[in-house]
Amino acid sequence: MNDVSGGCLDPGILRAAAEGGAAIVLGHLRGEPATMMEGIAFTDVVAEVGAELAQRVAAARAAGCREIWGDPGIGFGKRAEHSLALLRALPAVEARAGVPLLLGVSRKSFIGHITGRPADERIFGTAAAVAAVVLRGAAAVRVHDVRAMRDVVLVASALRVANAPKDA
Repeated sequence: MNDVSGGCLDPGILRAAAEGGAAIVLGHLRGEPATMMEGIAFTDVVAEVGAELAQRVAAARAAGCREIWGDPGIGFGKRAEHSLALLRALPAVEARAGVPLLLGVSRKSFIGHITGRPADERIFGTAAAVAAVVLRGAAAVRVHDVRAMRDVVLVASALRVANAPKDA
């Protein structure tokens, strides 16, 4: 199961995942999807997102969920600079959350902010972002262009040095 709000908008999803024995991906989101881009404020986006994900992980565990993944919610209530800070500090986010991370960077607005390209022309920016997050330790990625991004993941995974520090 995948919940962009980490179980905040519908706490029953955690119980449903637990009762069904489903893995759950807990996304980070402050507020609601309709208003998430209003009043964005972080003092330390990495620490705050990591801590808030950890709280959602604790709630999922308390509900009985066994397989839990975190998603820092790239672009969900975050400006480009927040998304970039999270991606640069991915190992720290994972350490704070305490679970493997699944990243959705495909065609995101931060790529458009950097390249100036519309969403349907962001395949190369997406490839760069996917390679970067795999090299930084992401356990999984969510993408649009599956065939092309599969190759990116395979190559980036082969280049990732086993047992290397994730922040090196």
